[in-house]
Amino acid sequence: MNIEVQSQKAINISSDILVLGFFDEMAPPRGLAGEMDWLLNNSLSLLIKSGKITGRFGEVVLVSSVRTKTSKIFWVGLGKKEEFNHARIAQFAPDLYRRLEKLEVKEAYLDLWDIEGCQLDFSSALNAFLNGIFENKKSSSLNRNPIDLTFHIRDQERVRDLNRFLKDLDFKSKVSVGAKG
Repeated sequence: MNIEVQSQKAINISSDILVLGFFDEMAPPRGLAGEMDWLLNNSLSLLIKSGKITGRFGEVVLVSSVRTKTSKIFWVGLGKKEEFNHARIAQFAPDLYRRLEKLEVKEAYLDLWDIEGCQLDFSSALNAFLNGIFENKKSSSLNRNPIDLTFHIRDQERVRDLNRFLKDLDFKSKVSVGAKG
């Protein structure tokens, strides 16, 4: 499992899947989700407007596109912005990871909390997400078919420092611990 941080425009992202979070009270969506919504002719906004999706916590919608480098887009409902916190991130991380495993994804680009209006610190949110995956014993295929995860951050100046930090972590030992039992 490789984990890194990047700052790319939605149109430039090339991955097996793009995982984009959006809050239920935000229409149109913001951040990378907003960029992708615009590239896909407001497909997410139209689903929200029609009432087919709301952005409630845990809601997921998989769409495909031939208009982008990444053909699979996974919209993830984050719930109410004021209720979104580290505990919520740790709660949905294992389920999201299992869904990516079922889709046989080898690499995923995620923007789940670096959204305009979200008050979470990027590093601590990333830590909550990874702890949620590693501590959940149901992610049994972590050591067989690990998924490379790239997390989006708006602040391009922090990319190098965060990647240096991530490189120093020993994910192989965490993966083998998290995959037992």
